[in-house]
Amino acid sequence: MKRNKKRDRITILLLLLLGISIGFAALATTLKINGDANITKNTWSVYWDNVDNEDGVTTTTPVISPDEGENAKTEVSWTAVLDKPGDYYEFTVDAVNAGTIDAMITKIEKKLNGSAISENNKLPDYVIYEVTYADGREVEKNHLLKKADTSTTPSTPTTQAYKVRVEYDKNAVTNSDINNQQSDIEYTFSFAVTYGQADENAIDIDILPVLSKQRFQILTNGMIDLKLITAVSPATTAQYNAVKSTLTAANIVSPSREAVDVTLATSGDPSDCEFQTWESCFGLYDEDHQDGRVYHLTGDAEDGLPVYAWLDGTTIYYYSPYGKIALPEDSSWLFDGPAPYAYSEDFFGESNLDLTGFDTSNVRNMESLFGTYNDTKKIKSINTTGWDTSKVANMNAMFAGLTDITSLDLRHFNTENVIDMSSMFSRMNSLETLDLSSFDTKNVTNMYDMFSYDDKLKTIYASDKFVTTKVTGNKGKDMFRDCTSIVGGGNTTYDSGKIDKTYARIGTSELPGYFKAKN
Repeated sequence: MKRNKKRDRITILLLLLLGISIGFAALATTLKINGDANITKNTWSVYWDNVDNEDGVTTTTPVISPDEGENAKTEVSWTAVLDKPGDYYEFTVDAVNAGTIDAMITKIEKKLNGSAISENNKLPDYVIYEVTYADGREVEKNHLLKKADTSTTPSTPTTQAYKVRVEYDKNAVTNSDINNQQSDIEYTFSFAVTYGQADENAIDIDILPVLSKQRFQILTNGMIDLKLITAVSPATTAQYNAVKSTLTAANIVSPSREAVDVTLATSGDPSDCEFQTWESCFGLYDEDHQDGRVYHLTGDAEDGLPVYAWLDGTTIYYYSPYGKIALPEDSSWLFDGPAPYAYSEDFFGESNLDLTGFDTSNVRNMESLFGTYNDTKKIKSINTTGWDTSKVANMNAMFAGLTDITSLDLRHFNTENVIDMSSMFSRMNSLETLDLSSFDTKNVTNMYDMFSYDDKLKTIYASDKFVTTKVTGNKGKDMFRDCTSIVGGGNTTYDSGKIDKTYARIGTSELPGYFKAKN
């Protein structure tokens, strides 16, 4: 009897275990992930093309090779013979992206005679070898070469023009350099730029950061001797490279597009510097300018296009990985200090302004850009080579009151859309020569006081495009008031009774005028 009870209990347990097993199987669920992946057809096609603009000494034409294959058109070979100081050779060539993938520069190698250029392997001072973009900007890592435009049929490749220049510099060679040369010297140059697939670090150099007028004015107010320097100024390459190296060492020259709107210190504690009020940023408009700090100068901290300004004693340097910096559409009073500090005696001081690194193609207002009427500014020279002024409408008092400048070369200025030139060069008491041979004034309506009180001004060069046809009434008065040293064509000399727009013309023996034609 006892044995049967035991057997019954075992049977029940087995049934219970079986019931549990059945329960798990009934609740089982299978989860699946299904999908398809399609790899889009792409092409990678980056190469050299379109050698052009050969200039300088007679030599062999650059050759692009090889003609075909996977590495087609990836090398450019050239030979130049520089016989005497002053000889140079220059050409341009396009980097082309005909593919469907954005590319960017991942590596740059520069070699001389087969070895990397270094302190122990470098050119003498009188030999200049440069590879830049055609507009003079420096070639740097992470620069973008966009993919071809596939919206057209056939697709349109993207190009970026490079410029190659070698020069026997007559200004650097010495007597001993020439006399100690035993025989002809041959240099072999190599410049290799590697393009890879673009990523988030790519820098589109066709998009330029725009300088903030307010931040720039606060930073520069009170400078005793100020110079603005970029890599496109060969005379200041050493200073530029030194500053750039310092920025790199401080880990603030970054390929990322993140903007920086605080002051970064290379030593000591970093200080916030939002540039929101005139009084912020530890008194930047006094003479204590905090050497060793770097300032961000673009208009919008979130624009992702950084501009860095570095103060070194009484010099301000600026750097942007985009190569150039755009001036704002309204650049009036930009170099004359922020309100209420305009007309400040200390603003800039004795300065030489190298402004070749600024892009002015979108500027419409240059009123009083440098000018002031208090006759205290001591700017010695202004280099605006390369400026595009084709959109500018207002040049009123642009250079007025710059009392220390003796000559001004504005041959590159496009003035076709300018309406107001009143007081443009007034009170430039040291000015002796003014080259306006490129000026087209067909749309100008106001020339009042344009050259007045320039008592040392002897020569104004102009062309037959300098006209006053739209200047009426009092807006043509006093153009040449007190220009007592002026001598125009046909030996026209100053006459205090002849100072209005009538005499804004190239003088002849029959028709007096205060302008001269450029030979």
